Amino acid sequence: MPERREQLIAGWLQFQKDLANYEQKEEIIILEAEPIRDLPALTYKMDGLTLNSNFDIFKQATMALIEKSKIPIETDQEFADAEQLVKVFKGAEDKLKALSEQVLGEVQSIDAFIKELKFVSEQIRQARLAADKQVKSRKDEIRKSILNDANVKIQQHLNALSLEIKAPMPIPTVSVLNAMKGKKTVQSLEEAADTAAAQSLVEADLLANKAKENYATLSTHAEYQFLFNDWAAICFKDTDDFNTLVKTRITDHKAAEDIRLEQERQQVQIEADAKAQAKVEAQQEILPASEESKQSDVISNALNKDKEALESVILAQRIQASEIKAVPMVQITAKEANYLRKRDAILTALENAGVDNWSGYNDAIINTNIQL
Repeated sequence: MPERREQLIAGWLQFQKDLANYEQKEEIIILEAEPIRDLPALTYKMDGLTLNSNFDIFKQATMALIEKSKIPIETDQEFADAEQLVKVFKGAEDKLKALSEQVLGEVQSIDAFIKELKFVSEQIRQARLAADKQVKSRKDEIRKSILNDANVKIQQHLNALSLEIKAPMPIPTVSVLNAMKGKKTVQSLEEAADTAAAQSLVEADLLANKAKENYATLSTHAEYQFLFNDWAAICFKDTDDFNTLVKTRITDHKAAEDIRLEQERQQVQIEADAKAQAKVEAQQEILPASEESKQSDVISNALNKDKEALESVILAQRIQASEIKAVPMVQITAKEANYLRKRDAILTALENAGVDNWSGYNDAIINTNIQL
């Protein structure tokens, strides 16, 4: 078959190439493992509670073999030696294990004693940890209790002072917590807290006394209390500064009030002047240019204002006329009659306007009638 033929030819060609490149190598002879000297026998002897043995020599020989086992393996001989070394290690392990059990069996009382020592030691350790934890926890509790008592004392005093001065007291600058830092004993903690609390109370009292003095000053100006609604912000000012502030605010308020009243007065005057001007302008628009027209307008306005008064005057005049004795008839011209009617209308209008209340009214009427 063609395929088989090609495979056979290719195989011979490859064989020729391999034969041309062949180099003969020396035959490697596998050697037996190099004899390894056994580890020295480990012996021991109990002398009371002391154990004497050749363990140091055994350990030295063992460490030498261990170092030898770390050498990299490259040749077959080294592999054989390594395998033999593994067997030696395994044998040594078994011997050590058996020896350990033997020793432990012989010194059971020591083993039990050691176990008891370890147990008691563990109990002591646990007790130490618990006691240490309790000490730290208790110290924290006592420290917090002392700090809290001092702060409560300070806060109660501040609350009482706030009620007296009618303003919240500021937080004292003295810190109880800072005063307690670095103190170890309960006594030193209490002394530090008490000292800081006392300083805080003194500081608060001084501030409150200053506020009380300022409030007394403010009470002398009760009518101006509304100018000091920010009492809480100004109550702790120094006395001189506070007095200056009070005087300044009152002076400024009075000046502002004077300005306000003057502005109101001027506004009222402006409005009054405007009304008067408007009235004058209205009258000027109504009144005609000639004097006779002015008198007619006055009569007309008077008649419109009080018709009933006009009728009463006319009725009175008629009654008076009926009581007068008859006189001879007098003939007058139409012009004279019109003139008399006008004069009568003027008189009546003036009476309706209040002229009849004039003290010389009667005399004037009599003189007029005589003249007429």
